Amino acid sequence: VNPQVRIVWKYLFFILGSQLTIILALTWWYPPTVMESSWLVDCSNATALEPLVEAGALLSTSAEECLEAGELSFEADVRGRTISYHRIEHSVPFFDAILLEGKPMVYVLRLICCAWQFGQVYFEDFDSIRRLFDYHDFSQWFLPIKGEDLRPSFVLIIPLVQFSILLIVTTVSFMVLCAQTEAFDIVMNSLAFTFIAQVGAFFNGPLAQHLGETYIRPPPYGNDSIAYLYPEYSIANAVNEDGTYTDGGWYICEDEVGKAGLLSDYKIRHNPEKYDHHCRKIVATLEWLLLLVPVSAVIFGAVRSGAFTRLMSTLLSFYQPLEGSASSTALVEL
Repeated sequence: VNPQVRIVWKYLFFILGSQLTIILALTWWYPPTVMESSWLVDCSNATALEPLVEAGALLSTSAEECLEAGELSFEADVRGRTISYHRIEHSVPFFDAILLEGKPMVYVLRLICCAWQFGQVYFEDFDSIRRLFDYHDFSQWFLPIKGEDLRPSFVLIIPLVQFSILLIVTTVSFMVLCAQTEAFDIVMNSLAFTFIAQVGAFFNGPLAQHLGETYIRPPPYGNDSIAYLYPEYSIANAVNEDGTYTDGGWYICEDEVGKAGLLSDYKIRHNPEKYDHHCRKIVATLEWLLLLVPVSAVIFGAVRSGAFTRLMSTLLSFYQPLEGSASSTALVEL
């Protein structure tokens, strides 16, 4: 690795590693919980333990399991017999409660926050990844013109890894938002995941400034004042004071050794119709993945948590009284 740009790899590994660590903490080590419940029960009363089994707090109505899962709270004298009451607490992890509970307004709020999250990810983060692929296509065309040899395309690993982290963050955010039942929790989680996705942007400025102050060594084209990056575009590199271009073509010519060109003039003279875009199929595939994977994860999680089963039961219980009343009306008419 070029020692001058080693900081770029350190930056990349730090950002991706920290984002991945946060996601693992939220999904595996310390997953957020919803629908927390607490019971005071007599573990010797099997009938009193049946609601706990239905709620998933216990696997059976055995007294041994109840004593092991609960904590002694107090003892009471009931009709001359001392009964011990144990406190059993139960909470459902978010991946087991997706779309399971919530009033109609909560579902609307979930939809709004998911739309916010997807809009921020698609129009900002994914657009940055798309531009990396576009610039790769440009480089594959431009470098041979400058007499440079093409290098292997392993550099595409960088935007692909960035997309993978972005897809994971978006998917987990959708699942967590669709599991929360309180309006405040939904909004705050939406803001938290927005920050997680945007955390790399806080380091972009110092990194760009460092690369802008670092000159390429050994110097290319005999010019020792070419930096790795030009954070602020200088329009004087391409346009005269009267608004005309300084050169006939949009790229820097071989005899213009006093200009950097490769990065500084990409913005104003770039004509994407002049070369092939081999990465557009990759970008289109990633675009569909970003749209389908989070939605599919929510649907799968809802099926797994029994949300659709509960919805069907609710609809059936709603229509059965209507059918009964219709039958009674028909009998009265007869």
